[in-house]
Amino acid sequence: MVALIAIHGLGKREVTELLLADLDLARGRLVVHRPGGRHVVHLDELTHRLALAWLRERHRRWPATTNPHLLVRQQTADMATRPPVSSMIVNDVFWSLSVGPSALRQDRILDEARHADPVHLIRVFSISVRTAMDLRLRRPPRTQVHPPAIGAPAQNRVSLASRVRCRHLGAYPDTCSVAIVKGVLVERVQERDP
Repeated sequence: MVALIAIHGLGKREVTELLLADLDLARGRLVVHRPGGRHVVHLDELTHRLALAWLRERHRRWPATTNPHLLVRQQTADMATRPPVSSMIVNDVFWSLSVGPSALRQDRILDEARHADPVHLIRVFSISVRTAMDLRLRRPPRTQVHPPAIGAPAQNRVSLASRVRCRHLGAYPDTCSVAIVKGVLVERVQERDP
């Protein structure tokens, strides 16, 4: 779930409404249903591995569930109405990361807006034309992400999504450098001296 929002910029509602049938691991893609039509997300290696691990865990926990949604939990897996997980569950997952899913998605969109044209932003993130044009006009200067020097705080050089990823890895901020480059999460974790 975190990867779908942090890397691919999906919205909270889009994530909760994904169906098992939308995920095609053999082709490495996920179909997202949006008001304007379908959007195909091409999964990077990390998201692909996480999706595979989730499918295994989902089957282990609820082998007999008939809920068609990709994300389920104990209550939704066993309900006859087969609802999706609530947005509150998504918020709970992100609470432990100290950032909300909307803030992480916004950070991802801003990161992409640094080098993408408005049409790309509209297609990938399903944002309005006006928002895409505003992002284009207010495009912040592009910054490079460098591996941090020992003792240098990496959070001064990386985006919010990157800091969340470092925290999620259990790495200290001064030993982890993460960048999102053209939709691919690149991470570098240095071993900390004992």
